[in-house]
Amino acid sequence: MFKTIKKQAKNILFNNYKHLIMPTLLLSVLNAVNLLILNYLTIIPIWSDLLDFVRLIIILLFLLIQFIGIPLAFSLLYKTSICLISGDDNLKMSIKNFFNAANIRKIFLINLIPRLFEIISDTNDATISAFNILKLDKTVLFIIVLAGVIINYKLFASNYYFALTESSALDSLKVSFKTMKGKFGRYILLLFSFVFWGMAIVIVHILVKMVICGHSAGAYTPFLDIFATAFGYGGNLFLTPYIYLTFSLFLSDLLKEKNKDKKIKKESQVDSSLGGTD
Repeated sequence: MFKTIKKQAKNILFNNYKHLIMPTLLLSVLNAVNLLILNYLTIIPIWSDLLDFVRLIIILLFLLIQFIGIPLAFSLLYKTSICLISGDDNLKMSIKNFFNAANIRKIFLINLIPRLFEIISDTNDATISAFNILKLDKTVLFIIVLAGVIINYKLFASNYYFALTESSALDSLKVSFKTMKGKFGRYILLLFSFVFWGMAIVIVHILVKMVICGHSAGAYTPFLDIFATAFGYGGNLFLTPYIYLTFSLFLSDLLKEKNKDKKIKKESQVDSSLGGTD
């Protein structure tokens, strides 16, 4: 189903990788720091020995990464992908003009609710972190995860649309809701089209852990886990821009479909109006 756009995404990536490496590294580093905070700096034995001032810095850094850093990295990947797909000759200037105080505020608002659900999920998974204050049972967590999936689906087009048009946060959310309506099956299939990449990274991670820790693949290795999750043993440096280029092409097609349907509907209404006049 996605063979054509994924082939196109690969071609663009191979020809323009140098433009995508910085936003890719930014997202990977931010995810790495986020995981470092949750899986190492805030585990009870270490957290309890830190000064209050240091704890405050870590909390603020965590919130800054979650609500500002990661959303900005998403937007940068989409903006770069859009410019490359459209053949923008002035890529650096387009990206520079894109990141201003007003747009950063909009990006924050667009991603506020999805990031809240992400924080709840991440902190609950970090079972020995001091940030795991909710300690949700499996039923409540399942409901929250399910709600998060639905929200991410409904808002899937919001960051792309904002990077494309720089509309208001509310308009970006509204357009995403309308664009993704009735597209859940295609959305899930798109995500699952990358599942083998994820499985490959998991297998490599298990094998590496078994080599380092003997036969205990479940051993606690926070730094190795961070490297595997955030960087995919280097694989994410290719996979991340490939995914965002594919997402951009997919969403571009959906917006074209939406505009085409709107045009057909408008023409139909005009024809009906003229027919009624006759």
